[in-house]
Amino acid sequence: MDEADFLGDRIAIISNGHLKCCGSSIFLKNTIGDGYHLTFSKTEMVVTERGDDEAEAPKGQPLPVSACKESQVTSFIQKYVSSAYLVSENPRELSYVLPFDEVKKGGFEKLFSNLDTALEQLKVSSYGVMDTNLEEIFLKVTEAAFLEEEGARQLLNAFCYVVAI
Repeated sequence: MDEADFLGDRIAIISNGHLKCCGSSIFLKNTIGDGYHLTFSKTEMVVTERGDDEAEAPKGQPLPVSACKESQVTSFIQKYVSSAYLVSENPRELSYVLPFDEVKKGGFEKLFSNLDTALEQLKVSSYGVMDTNLEEIFLKVTEAAFLEEEGARQLLNAFCYVVAI
């Protein structure tokens, strides 16, 4: 997929013998992609004592935890990019999508200029921004094509009757 992204002038996605979409990499990303992916690494604190209800680390071993609160990070981001949303959270990371249409509103500039000074306050150690990749576009298009065909098949089955002669 990376080769197609870098080398292809036009990229076509075909599913089950049907052309689903065609265009430049940028066109496909802007029309089908979700947006930019903003990922935060949470600042870790080590807790040496652990209670019986915590089953993540063996007794006597340090348990890594973070003081980072998802709600605090989300409200900070949405202050500048209102349509941003959380995609995933795990003990070490938070991932958000920043929709492409927000770029024109100027919120990205304000977000990133204030983000560096707020890292410590938000209890995150670092962040990274990635563009939607072509593999995500491919998976989204082929999944939509599969669901479309499955829906048509179910609709056809609903209107088909077996007649014995």
